[in-house]
This record gives sequence, structure tokens and C-alpha cells, in this order.
Amino acid sequence: MKVFWLAMLTAILWGITPVLDKLGLEKATPHAALTIRTIVIAIGLMVFLGASGSWSELITIDRRSVMYIILGALAAGLIGQLVYYYALKAGEAAWVVPIAATYPLVTAAVAVVFLKEPVTPGKILGAVLIVLGILVIRLDQVLWPR
Repeated sequence: MKVFWLAMLTAILWGITPVLDKLGLEKATPHAALTIRTIVIAIGLMVFLGASGSWSELITIDRRSVMYIILGALAAGLIGQLVYYYALKAGEAAWVVPIAATYPLVTAAVAVVFLKEPVTPGKILGAVLIVLGILVIRLDQVLWPR
């Protein structure tokens, strides 16, 4: 049950954040906003590592893992977040966020190819539902433009 409530808290925080981001982007450029966000996250993590005594964990990670973490940081944390902020600044949060949230479809395809994860009926159905969700959101824009 604890996992459920942690996941629900995550959903609430991630659901509120795009609205806060959109409000913050009204008078800020995406790259300035991302810089502020990154500094706040870095400071918060340093405080957490210091308070928990976990600094030593940073030096025990092998080079290959560090390389993949750096690539992930560049893909999602820097480039992905910056592109997301540009989309959020230019578009409606209620439209941009659901489209951006289709990333599990990309993850599933990449995991099947590179991690050799199995293709299952549930994964196929999930992918179909994601694509249908994108189509519904796009149809909303076409049928009822603002």
C-alpha cells in the first residue's frame, strides 16, 4: 500500500508541475527556466546526500554506468526538458503534457530492440491505447480549434 501512495503522490506532483512551469515560462525563456530548475534540483540533492550520508555512493559507481547516466541526463534532463519547455511555452499545458507523456511508447520500442525485452499482448494493447490517445488529442485540435 505504501508504494501505491508514493505513486499517487508522484502523479499529483507531476500533474501540478506543468502548470507551475507554464506560469513560470510566461516571463522566462525555456533555457533560463531550465537553468533555475537544475540549480534547485542540484542544491536539493546535495542537501539530501549530505543529510543521508550518501556522498560515498557517488564514487562507487562504475564508469560504464556513469556514461549511461550522463547520456540519460543529456537526453532527458537537458535536451528533452529544454524541448519540453519550448513546447510548453508555445502551447497549452493540457495538450503538450499528454503528448509528451507518451514516452512509454518510445521506451517500450527501444527496450524491445536494445534490451531484448519480450513483446507481450499487454504491451501491444498499451501501445495501441497510447497511439489512440494521441489521435484523440489531435482530433480535438482539428475538430474544435481555439
